[in-house]
Amino acid sequence: MGVFGPLLIVFKGKRVKSEWLMNVPENVMIKCSDDGWINKGLFLEFGKKFVSWLPKTDKRPHVLLMDGHGSHVFNLDFLNLMKANNVEVFCFPPHTTHWLQPADKAVFKTFKTEWVKEGLKFNKDTAGRKPSKVEFIQLFKKAWEKAATIEVVQGGFRGTGMFPWNPRAIPDVAYYASAATERLYEISSENNESCSDVGRQAEPQIPAEPQASAEPQTAAEPLTSAELQAASCIRTTGFSRTTNCSRATNSSRTTDFSRAASCSRTTGFSNKERGYIFKPKSTPSQEPLNQAQAQADSIPLDRTGAHAVPGAASQ
Repeated sequence: MGVFGPLLIVFKGKRVKSEWLMNVPENVMIKCSDDGWINKGLFLEFGKKFVSWLPKTDKRPHVLLMDGHGSHVFNLDFLNLMKANNVEVFCFPPHTTHWLQPADKAVFKTFKTEWVKEGLKFNKDTAGRKPSKVEFIQLFKKAWEKAATIEVVQGGFRGTGMFPWNPRAIPDVAYYASAATERLYEISSENNESCSDVGRQAEPQIPAEPQASAEPQTAAEPLTSAELQAASCIRTTGFSRTTNCSRATNSSRTTDFSRAASCSRTTGFSNKERGYIFKPKSTPSQEPLNQAQAQADSIPLDRTGAHAVPGAASQ
């Protein structure tokens, strides 16, 4: 049936502490890098561990399946090491490992599921505390032991159609062309030619539909004196967008009759839409003076020019 090969865990840091190696699963390497990612040097160390793990009695060539990461395929020292130890390196095409790589198809998929379960359990027990490096190794060991089984590995090779050989294991949808992602780019006139050289051009501009123009402005008709006075009275109140006022200002955008009527009710000018002339009322202090003046004007004058008082004897 075979056994599992060595594993490599990369932490972000400068050196590996001794406590990190406690309870580490069998054939698991712990290494550090400045950014926590794999690099050519670390992968070369993994290659040496992998070669030492190969059976010495089997003289048949070995096959190593990998993805196309730069530290894998652009690593001449690693490739020479594999060639010297009778190992054939096969790299999957880009963006196909989720269909073709047995590790992605079954092993890593199962491991992620178990890792989420262990992580949720740890968060529940520790109230969401971030695990340390030692606790990370413990959680990894529990999830890996559940995922790294013979049944899971066999399912990965069977699901990709590698063994037993089955070309129909990959569905037809995997061979379809990828759906294009529509993206809009702002391309100026200066770099329009450079963008067209690489096959990326700006989308054609669709001319906007002609919008309906505003109502044609016509020359204002001559207003009567009553309309002019009504317009000036309305403009004084602050309601300039009314029917009569719009004619006085030569504006084509007028409000409807109902709005003008509501404005007139608000200001108290109940008949402004009809063009009436409104006169301010007299103040209470002026009414007695006006009545006395009218009464005096109604008394006839005598020969001397004085007012003739009714009932007075003439001299």
